[in-house]
Amino acid sequence: VNPDFGQVESNEIVVNLTAIETFNEEKRPFFRQNHDLFDLQGPESLRLIHTPRIGGKIEGSTSTPEIAGAARYTQLFQNYDFGLMLATEEDGEPIDGRDFVAARLRRKSDNYLIGGLLSYVHQPFDNSDATVAALDLSTTLNEYLRLSSQLIHSSIDRDGEPRQEGLGSWLSLEHEINDHWEHEVTVFHYGRDLELNDFGYVKRVNREQLEYSNQYEVSELDSQYIEFIVIKTELEYRTTADQQRLPTQLGASLELNSPHSGKLYFSTEYNTSGIDDIINPDGFSPRLSRFYEMNIGYIDETQDRLHYELSVGNGKAGLLGSFKQIEFAPDVRISETFNIGASATYKESDSWLILLDTNRLGDYSSQELELGLNLTLQSGPHELRWKTEAISINAANNTNYIVDENGQLTADGRDQNLFIGEFATQIRYRYDLGNQSEIYIVYARGGEAEEDELRPASIRSFNSAISKENAERLLFKIKLHY
Repeated sequence: VNPDFGQVESNEIVVNLTAIETFNEEKRPFFRQNHDLFDLQGPESLRLIHTPRIGGKIEGSTSTPEIAGAARYTQLFQNYDFGLMLATEEDGEPIDGRDFVAARLRRKSDNYLIGGLLSYVHQPFDNSDATVAALDLSTTLNEYLRLSSQLIHSSIDRDGEPRQEGLGSWLSLEHEINDHWEHEVTVFHYGRDLELNDFGYVKRVNREQLEYSNQYEVSELDSQYIEFIVIKTELEYRTTADQQRLPTQLGASLELNSPHSGKLYFSTEYNTSGIDDIINPDGFSPRLSRFYEMNIGYIDETQDRLHYELSVGNGKAGLLGSFKQIEFAPDVRISETFNIGASATYKESDSWLILLDTNRLGDYSSQELELGLNLTLQSGPHELRWKTEAISINAANNTNYIVDENGQLTADGRDQNLFIGEFATQIRYRYDLGNQSEIYIVYARGGEAEEDELRPASIRSFNSAISKENAERLLFKIKLHY
């Protein structure tokens, strides 16, 4: 009870104006360690157990409760594995915390794994009980063929509402033709009423999809510049559960790998026209034209002290508007104890669609600047790390649109412009006591701004977010291992 819950690594800044929830990786040691038995994944970033839910923000509320206690028991036998996870959040104002339970049983042999998972969440905020039951199978059919599958059922009980039940399933077949060539086909169905996001995570439901990917490696080249080449292709055919056609996606990439850890890559992605069922989740789905994206980049890890990645891209998006983007991320090792990492991304777009209200979209021309800096200094048992991120978006309104029941867009005048800025910084000191014991002192500060006045796309545009502090934290943590 009350183990190592403290998160001493901050999450990355993401400006998300879509209906798709931002996915955050788990960074708390207690939930990261020995989690393999509960790590059930699937298409669309599916996680049946997504531990950042525990102690995370409660949906429909601004509250983020503290964890009162948690426990996990795992027993690995020769042919069976069993695990049990329990967690409860502190009760407080204005709402009480949630209770989480997950149980896992798995049967294993030389060529297959078959298991079951049952999870339960009680949420006092809306007096709901969420249950998810799943069966999973992973088997090696022969030396070159592997099959994986899951069957999922969810059930939500809320006061005063009928029980909501949903089904999901997926199947994946991986075929290794030889040492240089492999491909994979995946099909899945996530029903409209499938609900996993009380304890799990999935990007989107109401989806039926066929995916095919192919990878071929050309090696043993007689060249001093290229050691091997990797060619990848992919296809995604998608519809909603009620058979509305979504854009079909085609993708391809080419990687040229040098003998000295350098890589030049090209990638392209093309999407046919179709409806967008995500941008307006409570209304009609707009029908959008085809769009595409092309990228070229280089990753250099050939030098001992300097590694970097540089990429540029362009394409069509939104209402057939064009966009272009450039990214640069260097990493410099000044000495054995001092390292500097940085990143910079700049993007311009002629057409960026944002949901303003149900069945009402805004089309914007946007400029986005994102900067990051990481400094790490180590000396014996001491480690000092400084991490800073900042994002600014200038969006000039082109036109607003009303979405009708057929997915057609009708112009509806213009609206105010939009400026969004976010800033976060963290300073972390760690002292290694030895024997897996540590002391942490962490200071974190964040700010965000949203205005209707555009600002130049420069470092000065971050001043609004820096000055409008909305979160500040000082954390002291000691971890003792016996």
